[in-house]
Amino acid sequence: MDKSKCTWNEFAISWNNWLYTDLTEVIYGVSLEFDVYCKDYKETKISIEDYDGKKMTILLDNYIKDNKLVWNKVKIPLIDFPIRKSTIDLQRIKDIIFTFDDKTSMKIDNIKLTN
Repeated sequence: MDKSKCTWNEFAISWNNWLYTDLTEVIYGVSLEFDVYCKDYKETKISIEDYDGKKMTILLDNYIKDNKLVWNKVKIPLIDFPIRKSTIDLQRIKDIIFTFDDKTSMKIDNIKLTN
């Protein structure tokens, strides 16, 4: 097995040392921002998950530029997530999950929540 190739197709990040985060007060004014470089881009999902495992998910496709062979700055307002269609508990957010197609090759950097 070639260990130099990463075969992860999902990873999660927490900005609060895996303690819950309450987004109820800021959901309408906060965005998820990051830089992304795509070599071989296939469908990528971004989910926000609560501690009960409930998620709200969007596709990165709607926020990335057509030219995928350069670094792109992505800004996704949290209000764009399907909050009303989900049963997620905004007071108990656990993490943000990136889920990739097996054929995707990309780099993600500078992940943050901003006003």
